[in-house]
Amino acid sequence: MPHRGSVPLKEAVSSLIYALEQRDPFGVGHANRVANYSLAIARRLNFPIEQQAIIQYASLLHDVGKIGMPDFVMQKNAKFSEDEYAIMREHPQIGAMIVGHINLLKTIQPVIMQHHEWVNGQGYPRRLKGEEICTEAKIISVTEAFDEMTTEKPYRNAVAPTEALSRLEERANEQFDGYYVKVFCQIVRDTHHV
Repeated sequence: MPHRGSVPLKEAVSSLIYALEQRDPFGVGHANRVANYSLAIARRLNFPIEQQAIIQYASLLHDVGKIGMPDFVMQKNAKFSEDEYAIMREHPQIGAMIVGHINLLKTIQPVIMQHHEWVNGQGYPRRLKGEEICTEAKIISVTEAFDEMTTEKPYRNAVAPTEALSRLEERANEQFDGYYVKVFCQIVRDTHHV
C-alpha cells in the first residue's frame, strides 16, 4: 500500500510524471490537478488515510501508460482517427503494468486499469460496470473528465467550469457514478463559486 510520506516512492512517482509530461506536452499539470480534485472528494467523504493515499497515487499516475504510446499518437495535434483511438485505449493496461513493477504501487494497479470504465459497461478496457469498478477509479473518472474538458487543447477549446459540471451531470449513472458526480459538483461550486 502506498505510504504518503515515503520519499523514495514520491521520487519514483515524480519521475514517472516527468517522463509522461515529456511524452505528452498537452498534458502538463493534468496529473496534479486530477490528484487535487480526487483528494478533495476523498476528504469530503472522510475516506481513511490509506484510501486517500491510494487515490492520490492512482490519480497522479492514472495516465502513466501513455508513456508507451507511439509518437504519431502522442504528438498529434488533431482528433484521433478510429485506429489511433484504439491504440490510445491501451494506456490503462500499459499503465497498470508499469506500476506493477514498483512493489509499493501494486495496490493502485486496478485503479489505473479501470479509470476509463463506465458505470453502464460501455467503457474500456474490460467493459466493467457498476460495482465491478472500484471506488477510486470511479472518482478519478469524474475528476479526469472535468480537467480534460476545462483544459485547452490544440484541437479544441476548453469549456467553462459550469459547462463541464453540466456535462458531468448529464452523464451521471451512464459514464460516471452519479454519487461521485454529485459530490464533486458540490465541491467545485462551493470552492469556485460557479
